[in-house]
Amino acid sequence: MHQRILVGVDAAVSLPTQLALCTVSTCLATASPQLHVILLHVIPVPALILRTLAPSMRQPHLVAPPTGGQQTQGEHALWCARTLLQQRGIAAERIEVLLRVGTPTDELVKAAEEFRYHRHN
Repeated sequence: MHQRILVGVDAAVSLPTQLALCTVSTCLATASPQLHVILLHVIPVPALILRTLAPSMRQPHLVAPPTGGQQTQGEHALWCARTLLQQRGIAAERIEVLLRVGTPTDELVKAAEEFRYHRHN
């Protein structure tokens, strides 16, 4: 059973993101090979676009899909983050990437819940 560390990656792979990745790589270097990292980038879409006022809709829905540029930027950010970890000695098989669309905080929480549930079942 794999344990995972979830790390949010912003589009710019900013200094705080880089520092978080360095910290994670230090943890992974000394941890069990069962410990993996999940890099999550969320293409931000304002919450008002995601939610509908229709009471029959239980789940938020996306009115307009992300642009190709946003998709490319997200993929590039994840590639940069993965590369940084690999340059610090973390094996590719210990790195997972997720690209989602939504509000970053909501998607981070959803991902954490999904992986917590997945781990226990």
